Amino acid sequence: MQIKEVEALERIKDEESKLFERNKIFFDFNVLIRIKESMVDVSSRCIALALEVSEGCLILFINQLFI
Repeated sequence: MQIKEVEALERIKDEESKLFERNKIFFDFNVLIRIKESMVDVSSRCIALALEVSEGCLILFINQLFI
């Protein structure tokens, strides 16, 4: 599920919640919020790691120029 889908579901969760309850389906919408937060955390960590790797490669490249 993509972030846009999660956000869209958050907007209509009251309607969805009533529909689920009528069909005796109990769903914790807080799970979606935790998933969204986790996706943001993972993507932030991936970007940070990519920047670290990129910086390391740049340092190696510069060192090779001056050797």
